Amino acid sequence: MTAEAAVRHSALSFVKRDRVQEVEAFVQDVLVPLVQRARPRLADHWQLLRPDGGPSDDGTVVFATLFFGESTLAEWDLEALFSFSGELPIS
Repeated sequence: MTAEAAVRHSALSFVKRDRVQEVEAFVQDVLVPLVQRARPRLADHWQLLRPDGGPSDDGTVVFATLFFGESTLAEWDLEALFSFSGELPIS
């Protein structure tokens, strides 16, 4: 991510307190390598943010994902890559 890149899209994810480590592991172990391999142009154009404090009163932790640059939301749709069997398509 470059310092001059503006946020183009953002998304909030509400995660139950007992699932936070699972979500963080999924992002690090699955999503990061998937984006790097299947969509290398986008690999440095997103950031996942998590609050420093604990969960909210209802027991959830809010993650914010920021997407930078000229990408469209369609380019960030990774669902098709999870159902693909075999080599990942490169786009």
